[in-house]
Order: sequence, then structure tokens, then C-alpha cells
Amino acid sequence: MLRRLLLVTCLGVLVLSCSSGETGPDSEEISVQELVTAGWSLFELGEYSQAKGKFREALEIETGYTEARVGLGWSLIRTDSLQSAKINFEDALSSQPESPESAQCGLAIVALADSEFELAMTSSNDVLESEPAYEFSHDSSIDYIDMHAIRAESGFHLEQFILAQQSLDMLYPENGLDPQDPSTWVIAGESYSSYSHAFLVALEFALANGLDSGIAIVRVSAVAEGSGSPIKGARILLNGELQWETTP
Repeated sequence: MLRRLLLVTCLGVLVLSCSSGETGPDSEEISVQELVTAGWSLFELGEYSQAKGKFREALEIETGYTEARVGLGWSLIRTDSLQSAKINFEDALSSQPESPESAQCGLAIVALADSEFELAMTSSNDVLESEPAYEFSHDSSIDYIDMHAIRAESGFHLEQFILAQQSLDMLYPENGLDPQDPSTWVIAGESYSSYSHAFLVALEFALANGLDSGIAIVRVSAVAEGSGSPIKGARILLNGELQWETTP
């Protein structure tokens, strides 16, 4: 009887010992999520390099963890690593996440900075179609207004004037521009000889006058004097600080 009790006791201790050292999928997932949560907290404090480290730690544990990919992409945007940011956003979207808007928004910004207008147009349009009043949950200064600004700029360069004008109308309802009517090519009392010139002036006027935008497109394009042809380039600010400047 004593031997049996000892055997039962030993087995109980062994089971408890095994349980306390368990490292199954649930405990790993909690660890990954804790790292991601810490990464976003650092991101929101403006500690972008430290945030990158947390997101990378999470990806070392689980390389396909979509939220860590998105967080890393946004941290890379803030530390001027645009190509790496683009790769992470595209990797995140390839997993077809349930809520892809944060990755699409980041991809739109990166694409515009690189003058990849087709990608910028598609990404910003995807955000607006799925969430018309979009707001980035980790930086509320970046929202649907910025997506309309990117869609307007990109649509213009791609000569998709209907979508471009729709976004301009949202940003600056009083613009009154009609591509077919030269008499409407007037912005702030000044007339322009082409719709393209008037459009870009109207877009800049809108972004410079009272829009609460986290992404300021200060001089994305210019129009050569005496011509209607836009000069492609990007000069973009995030929260008032010059982030990237690319020229044709």
C-alpha cells in the first residue's frame, strides 16, 4: 500500500513538472503578441528604431505574423527605409489579412514617395473603398484625407481624371474645376491655361489650407511654365517633418 502511494505521488509530481514547463503554440503566440504590443507602444511614443527591434523579434519567432509585418513596415517608413517597408507591407498583404487597411495605407505612402503612381493609386483606392472614414489606429493624424490626397495626385499622373477629381472635390469642395471647361480653371482668383496646371494648384491649395493631414504633400509635382506637362517628383512630410524628397 505504501509503495502504491509513493508511485502515485511520483507520477503526480512528474505530471506537474511537465505541465509547468509547457511551451506549446499558445505560450509562443502570447509571446509574439506581447512583442507586437510593445512594438506599437514604442511606435506611438516616436521610438521607431526600438519599435523595429520588437517587431523583428516577433518575426523571428513567427515569420508569418501579419501584424508584426505591418508594424515593421510602418517603423521602416519612419526611419526612411522605404524599399524594406514596401517589402513588409506586400508580405503582409500576401497573407490576405482580415483588416488590410493599415498595410494598404503604408504601401500607398511608400509608392507615392517612389513615384509608383499605379501602386499608390490602387492602394489608396483600396483603403477608401473598404473604409471611407479610415484612420490609422497607431497615428490618428494619418487618415482618409491622406488617402484622398494620394489618390488625387496619383490619379492625375495616371490620367485617371475622374477619380482624381473626385478626391480633389472631397479635399477642396469649392474648387469647381471641369476638365472640359477652361472658364473653370481658376483657383484663388487666378486663371490657368490648362486643366493640369489648375488641378495641381488646387490640390496644393487644399493641402495647405486647413486640412488636418498627417501626410503633407508639399510639392509632389510641378508644371513647367508655359506647358501643361507635370514634372514628376515627390516631397513628402510626415507630421510636419520632411521625410522624403525624390526628383524626376
